[in-house]
Amino acid sequence: MKNIFFSRAVVFLYILELVCGRVVQERNCRDLWNYQNARQSGSYQIDVDAEGPLQPIWVECDMGDGRDPHQVLTVVHHDAEALTDVRGFESAGSYVRNITYQGATEAHLMALIDLSFSCQQYIKWACKGSMFGFWYPPDLNSWWVGRNWKNQYYWGGAETDSRSCGCHPYCYPTKRNSTCNCDDNTKLKWLEDSGLLLDSSRLPVLQLRFGDTGESNEAGQHTLGPLLCRAAGHREIFMGVWPAPVTLTTPGYEEGRYPPPFHKYTWSVKIPEGERMELVFPDYDVVHYGSYNAVPECRSVVTVRAEEENARETVVIMRQKSPPYYASEGSQTTVNITLTTCNQDSQVPLGKGFKAYIRSTKCGGCNPGLGLNEGTTVCTGVCGIIASEEYPFPPNYYFSSDVYYFSSSDYNHTWILRVLEHYVVELEFSDFDVPAIPGSRNCTAESGVLWIYSGEAKRENLIGGFCNLNREGKVYSKTNIMTLVFATRWKKVGNGRGFYAIYRGVHQTPVKRIKTPLPNVAEGKPSKQSSTMDGRNADLGVDGSTHSIAGSSTCTSTEFERDPWWQVDLQKQYLVYGFELHSKKSESKDKSDRIMWPDGQYGLPMPVSGCPVGRGFTWMTGYRYQDMQYDIVQDNKVLHWTPGMLLKGGLQKKTVGGIVQRSGVAQHFCMKTKIQASYSKPRRWPPGEYCILQSASRCPVDFQNGYITWRDTRQSSLSDSQVSGYVPIGNYSLETTRIYFCCRGDGSAENMIELPNDAPFYLFKYGKSCQKVEGMSEMEQYFHFNEDVPPMQPSSRIEKVDGLPKYRKPHPRIDESGYEKGIALYYCYYDISQSLRGFRVTVDETGLTNTFSRYYDELSYGIPHTQVGLFLNAYTCHVYPVTKPEFHVLKVNCSQPIYGQYVTLQVFNRFDSLQFCEIKVFATGKYHFRYHIWLRKFS
Repeated sequence: MKNIFFSRAVVFLYILELVCGRVVQERNCRDLWNYQNARQSGSYQIDVDAEGPLQPIWVECDMGDGRDPHQVLTVVHHDAEALTDVRGFESAGSYVRNITYQGATEAHLMALIDLSFSCQQYIKWACKGSMFGFWYPPDLNSWWVGRNWKNQYYWGGAETDSRSCGCHPYCYPTKRNSTCNCDDNTKLKWLEDSGLLLDSSRLPVLQLRFGDTGESNEAGQHTLGPLLCRAAGHREIFMGVWPAPVTLTTPGYEEGRYPPPFHKYTWSVKIPEGERMELVFPDYDVVHYGSYNAVPECRSVVTVRAEEENARETVVIMRQKSPPYYASEGSQTTVNITLTTCNQDSQVPLGKGFKAYIRSTKCGGCNPGLGLNEGTTVCTGVCGIIASEEYPFPPNYYFSSDVYYFSSSDYNHTWILRVLEHYVVELEFSDFDVPAIPGSRNCTAESGVLWIYSGEAKRENLIGGFCNLNREGKVYSKTNIMTLVFATRWKKVGNGRGFYAIYRGVHQTPVKRIKTPLPNVAEGKPSKQSSTMDGRNADLGVDGSTHSIAGSSTCTSTEFERDPWWQVDLQKQYLVYGFELHSKKSESKDKSDRIMWPDGQYGLPMPVSGCPVGRGFTWMTGYRYQDMQYDIVQDNKVLHWTPGMLLKGGLQKKTVGGIVQRSGVAQHFCMKTKIQASYSKPRRWPPGEYCILQSASRCPVDFQNGYITWRDTRQSSLSDSQVSGYVPIGNYSLETTRIYFCCRGDGSAENMIELPNDAPFYLFKYGKSCQKVEGMSEMEQYFHFNEDVPPMQPSSRIEKVDGLPKYRKPHPRIDESGYEKGIALYYCYYDISQSLRGFRVTVDETGLTNTFSRYYDELSYGIPHTQVGLFLNAYTCHVYPVTKPEFHVLKVNCSQPIYGQYVTLQVFNRFDSLQFCEIKVFATGKYHFRYHIWLRKFS
């Protein structure tokens, strides 16, 4: 749209056709163009309901350049288009501005909108310390009112009902997780949220409501554009037939000018028989906002339709802000590429379009990015390109209620890669981004895992399950078949890019022809570590001495710190096949072998690593899900749990249409139901200050029982509270949770007690500090349970729930004063100490220690964060879990050979001292040597 606001003479155009004694006029500006040959922009009178009861109204007609009817807009102005200051209105929605449209009632506007193809209004809120709070219901400050006077809790550019602004998910980086720039709540500078409102079922804007401008350093400014309606849909333009290879650009690309709105440009490209080609976009600068999803035919920006001569179905790829990718498989193919432009406004920045190459590639495509849920893709070419669904941008980005854009869904797809007999499959990843659950030590289908098998998908053929914790550069099969199974749970946000890989058939050299042993390439090479304890430098890890008999002088050691690491520079790139690691002999190993869990029936909270080792019995597991609503999930000022907490469960969210509708807390338990274990020597819990879970009618000897009651929710009809498996003694209803504990205070927390120290576990805090456990490091942690509580009762009365006191001592330490409602329950996390477990060995080409990448976490409402961490770009050779036993010597293959120069040993998700005596790295610098040596030396 251009030149709406210009001076012009009022043009009176009437159609003097007498029908039943009344004058009939055109219904919109497009009708004036079609039937009255109107080409001049100006003011016209129209009758939006023709012969209906509504009176004619005056509108603005923007006829564009007078040559293209697709450019014609019907414009209705109002009295609030000027920039307006807002100050002194603190309470939510206390500033009220009713919108009066020139000569038009709400009925006129609705009739005009309903007969139009698309309508739009530009809306802007400039803010200084004034929040929207769409995503935080208690902090909701501002909104707009639309059709039928219904409040609308989203802003220009955002998808309908998304409780977000058009900037999402690229909003100004706020300390507080939010989906609008203004929610940064900064009072030192001006920010803004603006964009187009496009949902015709919600337009027009009838009222503006703002708050949070009451303080002296808070202010806002609103701008609302006129109502613009377009009667015609997209104009289709065919850009011709092109032979491949070819370079395509959108109209105006070279001048940096985006194509006009509501056009469809289609290029048809012919790929000849026998040619393998791929479609790539070196420059992809297109326009798409969540609000476009409400406009017909505007859900995608670029659509690729590929008709392969040998295929039964047409390949269809639809993309928005990320470029599509397509690779042909070698048959004669017609590729149609369509660019769709939609609503535009001069106040909203535009891109410049795209440049696309259709170019030759050595390997053909095997339906890359097209893996349907529960489907199977079979690839039989000499080499081929595969990619996960919708790579490089996963599905479910927007909040639409469209069936395809579900809030979350389990997904799995299988690829069967089959090459010629006497070959093996080489799978090379060009990109791999499958996030793991924060704090997890394993790849799971909940966040994403790629299972790779040598041969059929059978357990005995499993090569490994891979995610970002242990991603690989190259993977090899041992037969001519490799099977991949990608399992994940798609979410609205938080999905990784997935993977892009090329598979090839490569020769498998017979093992018997290989006699050369792999050398240790690490000895004497430069090394470094995160810190140094008692002069035990990093070079002791590669000095050739594998014995610790002389004491610790020949073993390297870091200080006690979070996630310590050690690294060696091999000084050139090698293909690394495996390593041999010599630990510092554990002084407590023999002793710890004799320590068993005490007799009796009891329970412990479950850590993310799972239940600790149970000798002579098996831990029974279960959980309690408490329906519990959190208004603010996590905020830099108000934390609901200890950062880095390793308790399994925690806050859970249930979404509908991408919006959090219900939330809750899951408590997972490890329950010992066997009174005595299979060992003969009785074991009792030692004296101290701590609590455990009650599992039977009585607590173990020397413990006293008590309980804590939670008011989970007062909406039993909506409650999803439930129990599963083995849980502590208690009362579990739809509205409340009461759990019984066994506590003791007959000793000092500072005095070490003996408990199994071969795996992490949790106890409950009872006194002022966490009970110390021999051979373990302890860490105090808390979790806030946001109860649904009524107004506070007088302090002289004992608070009761279901006729019983809310608490009965003794029980674990709680804090009722730190939050507006609910309690914080205190835990003690115990991790292994001075033990070479819970580490990973990685290989990379850069040696960069501090790295960063983009990530989403499940509890941040889809805001992308910059993840700063250690060795995020390194490939994992091997992961040794914290739950495995200690060792003297560990000699293992890498899960697959890895090419790199730097080898790093890193303890992760732990606070400990990294100590070992020697590491040998087995590698070769000759690439052609790789596969058969690996089989020979390390199988």
